[in-house]
Parts: sequence; structure tokens; C-alpha cells
Amino acid sequence: PPTTAVDAPPAAPPPGGHLSPDALEMLGKVLLEVMSIQLLGFLLKRSGAVTPVTEAGIGHYVAVIGFPCVLFRALSELQPAAGILPLMLVIGSAKALVFGAAYLIGSRSASRAGGAPGEP
Repeated sequence: PPTTAVDAPPAAPPPGGHLSPDALEMLGKVLLEVMSIQLLGFLLKRSGAVTPVTEAGIGHYVAVIGFPCVLFRALSELQPAAGILPLMLVIGSAKALVFGAAYLIGSRSASRAGGAPGEP
């Protein structure tokens, strides 16, 4: 039998699963943060503080640095659970299928236009 908190088995998830009060509270906090950032961006753009050049720079930063960092952090904090491997395989397969279809469509439309794939 476990004698300390370190030796104790992990606690079972609360009843209600993903709809537990703690999960809903966390979701509410995240939604409030996201909507606050969107409102701030809207107000800054509306006031003229954010120019189209600034907007393009922020968009580039978010696409190249910010979002990949957030995604990497979320994946690194993911707790392995039974059944996550099939989910990862399904997601990977779907991404590969979409990439392959996009590549085929792009290469066919480029060959009809007379250029090589990737050329403007």
C-alpha cells in the first residue's frame, strides 16, 4: 500500500470527463484571453496604430514562429493515454492525404499552364 503522496497511484479523472467544472473553467479562461487579444487587435487596427505593413509582419511572426511554438509546447505537454497512438496515426494519415492531393492538383494545374510545379 502507498505510504506517501509520491507512491500513491494517480487520481482518477473527475466524473463528467471533459465537461467537468475545471475543464469548463479552463476553456472559459482561454476563450477570454483569445477574444481579448482579438479585440485589442481590432481596436489597434481601427485606430490606425497597426498599418498594413505592421499587420503583415505580425502575421508572418505568428505563422513562422508563434504558432509552431505553441503547437510544440502543447504536444510536449500531452499526457500519453491509451488510444492516443491510433488518433495520431489517423491525424498523420489525413495530413498526408491532404498534402498528396494538394500536390497532385498543383502539379496538374502547373503542367496545364506550361510551367513547372512551384513556379509562378
